Order: sequence, then structure tokens, then C-alpha cells
Amino acid sequence: MRFIWKNIVAVVVSYLVIAVTIMGSFSLAYVLLGVDGSYQPGSWKVSNIWIVLSIVLGLGSAWIGGVTCVKIADNHSAPKYLIALIVVFGVFSAMMITQDVPDTVRTVIPTLTEAMDQSVQPTWLTWINPLLGGFGVAWGSGLFRGEIR
Repeated sequence: MRFIWKNIVAVVVSYLVIAVTIMGSFSLAYVLLGVDGSYQPGSWKVSNIWIVLSIVLGLGSAWIGGVTCVKIADNHSAPKYLIALIVVFGVFSAMMITQDVPDTVRTVIPTLTEAMDQSVQPTWLTWINPLLGGFGVAWGSGLFRGEIR
């Protein structure tokens, strides 16, 4: 029974670590890049720099989550559950996103909250994020090498 609880705690804590890491790193990236670096000119569509940065930051956050998960659980079962959770939540989230978003003109300098609400990322990125998250967790937890960090 202790084994099950250890896995549950590892998955929940690791998911929270990933969420906090993503929020913090993306907020910092937005502050550093500014509006002009984060968006295409006059649009709510994210820039190519933002797309590349979001892939790197997402992988890094998932890697940290994988390391955290395997450290807490001390086995490779918990990271597999975490990967499943990330993929299921990510696919569900991608299905919920409305892709018929009109290309509205950005006329204001958005706050961080407005940027999170209004940003439009490419559809392919929305669908690939769960896979990148799963890959990052597997990489961080050592699943590819069969080792526990």
C-alpha cells in the first residue's frame, strides 16, 4: 500500500513542479522578450522565437518533473503514470481549443495575464506539446536508460 501512495504523491508533486516551472519560465521569457519578441507584428500570433523557446522551456520543465518524480517514487512506475497524465490532459486540452480564432489586430501592449489569455499558437504546437512533455519526463526520469537517478 505504501508503494501506491508513494507513486501518487510523486505524480501529483511532479505535475505541480512542472506547472510552476512552466509558469515561472514562460513569465520570465515574456518579460525578457517583451511584446515585440513574443508576438508577430500587430497580431496575437506568437513569434517564431517564442515557439522555439516554448519547446525548449517545455522540455526543460518536463525534464525537471521527471527527475522529481523518480526521486520521490524511487521507481519507474510513477514516471509512466505522470507521462500518461500529461498526454491525456494535453490531448484533452488540445481538443478544447477553438481553432477558428479570427486574426485580430493587437492594438495594446498586453499585460502578462492578457498575453496568456489572448495568445494564439500554431495548431501543430498545441498537439505536439503533450508528446514533448511525455518525452521530457521520460528523459528526466531515466526511462530511456533504465536507470533511477
